[in-house]
Amino acid sequence: MKYIQDNGKIKLCETDNMDHLVRLTQALNENNIPYETRLKKATFINNLFFLIFYHTFASGIDHKNETTCIYVLEKDFDAAKKAIVNCRETVRKSQ
Repeated sequence: MKYIQDNGKIKLCETDNMDHLVRLTQALNENNIPYETRLKKATFINNLFFLIFYHTFASGIDHKNETTCIYVLEKDFDAAKKAIVNCRETVRKSQ
């Protein structure tokens, strides 16, 4: 089910992997599909888990567990889905 934002944009996907985010945005750019990225707001529980896990098991590593969401216009949603599927298939073939 598509969730349409107030500004007419739909969440296409979300990722916490910067390399994946770059590949996805490059695929959208190559297909001339306008998009918007936003950081997903963390909840109190997520922040608490992050603090306990990373500071207990990975001390000395300063990571932020941030998830980025990509939004596209409703009219571009199907083309954007196709572009990122093609992007993922290209990555699988190259590995």
